[in-house]
Amino acid sequence: MVDKGLVSTFVERWHPETSSFHLPIREMTIILDDVSCLLHLPISGAHFSQSVMDHDIACVYLEDLLGVSHKDAILEIRATRGAHVRMSWLRDVYDVRCQEKRWEFSTRAFVLFLVGCTIFANKSATYVDVAFLNLFHGLSTCSDYVWGATTLTFLYKYLGDACVHNTKR
Repeated sequence: MVDKGLVSTFVERWHPETSSFHLPIREMTIILDDVSCLLHLPISGAHFSQSVMDHDIACVYLEDLLGVSHKDAILEIRATRGAHVRMSWLRDVYDVRCQEKRWEFSTRAFVLFLVGCTIFANKSATYVDVAFLNLFHGLSTCSDYVWGATTLTFLYKYLGDACVHNTKR
């Protein structure tokens, strides 16, 4: 369970200019070694970045990598008003692919869901960007990426956004 009060306190103490927490005892920064030790994510390997994705390309990714129909892909992209999918939709895709015994598609749906609600969770907590799906094109190569560095970058970005006072939490 997440302690929302604790998370809010840390967000309030985050200073994006220095990428650090200003605490009563001293200033504290999360470094790559912390991510490696705490989350056991690799900090060396191939780099990747989340790119801004066109809606048409997002539909192609959903069709090719999750095995959904063109119509279903378009409906989901329109429903989310962007190149992302709802977590509930992703769970449904996973269930259907498991019933069909299409294991590669179901594995991609599961892993996308997993990273969307853990290391790449955003403040909406309801969707995940389709751009991450490309990382699971070759399931055997997932461990080759620098997950730790990307997670830290993602954390810095979203903490910077969350600490702005008019941001909805």
